Amino acid sequence: MSAGKKLLKLLGLDDEYADIADRVAKALGPDPSPTVARAALRREGVPISQNPAAQALRAAATPPKKKAPARSERPLAVRTPAAPRRTMTQTPDLRRMDTPSAIRAARDEPHLIQDASGQYVGAPRGVTSLEDLGVMRSNFDLDVAQGAEGADWYTRARASNVDLAGPDPERQRLLAQEQALWSAQANPDTNLNFAMQAHNAYEMGVPLDKARTGQQARTYREARDAGVDIPLGKKTGIYGMHLDPTSPYATTGTNDIWHARGFGYTNADGEQFSRALSDQEHRFLDYETMLAVDRANKARLAGRDDWVAHEIQAAPWVAGKGKALAQQIAGKGNVPTEAQLAEGLRRAGMTYPDYVPKYTANATYEIVPYSKSGHLEGIGAGDDAIRAEYSMQPGLSWTGNTDRDMIYDALGAYQSPTLDATGVYTPPGGGLEINKAFVAQPLVGLTEGGVDPASRGMLDFGEMLRGYLGGQGASAWHSTLKNVPAGEQGSLFVPMEGPVEAERLVELGRMGSEYGLPDFVDTGRGVTLTNFYPGPPSGAVTGRNLKTGLGEGVQSLMGASPERVKVDSSYLPILEAGDDPRQGVPGSGYATDKLLELADMYPTAAGKLESGNIQNRALSQANIDEDYAARGFGATREDIQTARRIFADKGFAGLREARRQGIALPGIAAFLSLYGLQDDEGGEGF
Repeated sequence: MSAGKKLLKLLGLDDEYADIADRVAKALGPDPSPTVARAALRREGVPISQNPAAQALRAAATPPKKKAPARSERPLAVRTPAAPRRTMTQTPDLRRMDTPSAIRAARDEPHLIQDASGQYVGAPRGVTSLEDLGVMRSNFDLDVAQGAEGADWYTRARASNVDLAGPDPERQRLLAQEQALWSAQANPDTNLNFAMQAHNAYEMGVPLDKARTGQQARTYREARDAGVDIPLGKKTGIYGMHLDPTSPYATTGTNDIWHARGFGYTNADGEQFSRALSDQEHRFLDYETMLAVDRANKARLAGRDDWVAHEIQAAPWVAGKGKALAQQIAGKGNVPTEAQLAEGLRRAGMTYPDYVPKYTANATYEIVPYSKSGHLEGIGAGDDAIRAEYSMQPGLSWTGNTDRDMIYDALGAYQSPTLDATGVYTPPGGGLEINKAFVAQPLVGLTEGGVDPASRGMLDFGEMLRGYLGGQGASAWHSTLKNVPAGEQGSLFVPMEGPVEAERLVELGRMGSEYGLPDFVDTGRGVTLTNFYPGPPSGAVTGRNLKTGLGEGVQSLMGASPERVKVDSSYLPILEAGDDPRQGVPGSGYATDKLLELADMYPTAAGKLESGNIQNRALSQANIDEDYAARGFGATREDIQTARRIFADKGFAGLREARRQGIALPGIAAFLSLYGLQDDEGGEGF
């Protein structure tokens, strides 16, 4: 007989609940008390309260009340002064202790204070006896056991914050506080979005008046302006500490609505708990959390005896949310299956790093100059070896000796490491350029239709400067979106690992062109297939195409299944020809004017981009290109070289002054005369 059936037999229940009873028996271990088993089964949806055998068991388990002695038999009472009544706020504050000390203090249970009605102060409504406390604790322990695999929720989130913020402790701390500020009543997905919207807007110098709420936006802006920590509340403060890689974990857990639900709290009307906790409830939960840590370690839950509060809080959070999600999958009134419960737990265990790809933009770029620019044409037209050699020059790297993009680092953006990719570019007039490519991965905020305005400005400005200094025909970025109506998901994304061979990319583009998706971009973690202009087919059309040959073809070619997405993007012409008669004309000033428009729009960001790393790279590029020209790889364009040297020395102000005076930018002599304020007129630069 299975452990579940034994449990059912003990409680007088039918075998129809055997699957549920097996899960409960596994979590409770051998020989659970009837009271604990009954409560655990009832919590899993078994209608035990209506079972006559169970009611009889409850009655049998309740000891008879002792008859009070007659008045004449009672000893004379000795009246003594009443001791001052202890209050919850007078209990030791566990949050100020380390974990061992907090556990020792919690074992004395000074928080168990009953009011006149018998209700334990700060406890869930209806907890009025030691038996009630035992049932509450057993139910919570059952959830901890069920969600034990999600105990590393905060650990994974912390590691992600180090990855996104980089080695700067202040930036790591800021990200944790931003996540905490917008965490109330928000899952990690929407929470991360609010944080990215507000963060990028502030860094670009256009802070938001409303980020989820006006008050949260004001709180954020005032703290950032003052250069102080973001003020957080009782719940969000502990939450922020758990996410902060620079801070020791908080001793106690995060007392949010899910943690409260795990202990059985409800609203005043008995409905699902959804309100803020009182100070007394926070203190009660702190003690009960540390007692749960103690029980888990004594029981060696999941084979461990080193459980701590943030894990004990995370595990039942995952279990509780997982069961709620499983119920949604099963439908109202249906008992979730094992598979549905497993899927619910999987979704509930998702934390910040699981949502990072959703908010990651692809800023793709190459190092080799535009082959039709007239600048070092021997590189662009050279063989694979010389183009690879040039692309890997340390002085031309946009990451320096790290894996973080220096442009987005200067702009204060959070980012994932830059990836290697394969660049395939078809310039106006035809031809195909294949080069080693790179993909910077800054995080952006999203609005309903795509990338939010401040993040879009950040990407446009950053990639325009990169292409301008790099002598590129154009710069571009794009983002793939799934959280949009299906009718807008007319593009495809094919998940891959690492750079994709150029031949397969070209073949993918040929295949896609038959279905209105001729453009492809290798992102280093997959390939986007779309139509940048005039746009891809509708989501409905692409959906049908996937079923009638496109999906099978992509799967066969790439070895991966395509996903429908919407593509948001920006294309920034620099040296290539275009509709504007000045576009692509050496010395016309077209590219410089476009760059300065962005500098004028975002002066705060412009100041950040005039960083030593970026200006040094501009000078390094000019010097390296002179060396390659001397080696016989073609002449340099003097307007490009001079613009680089001006930016390296004087930044955007130098470029703006050159445009104002109309000084001839081609040639080093013109560069020197600029700062002598010579008024000679000539070509206007690129």
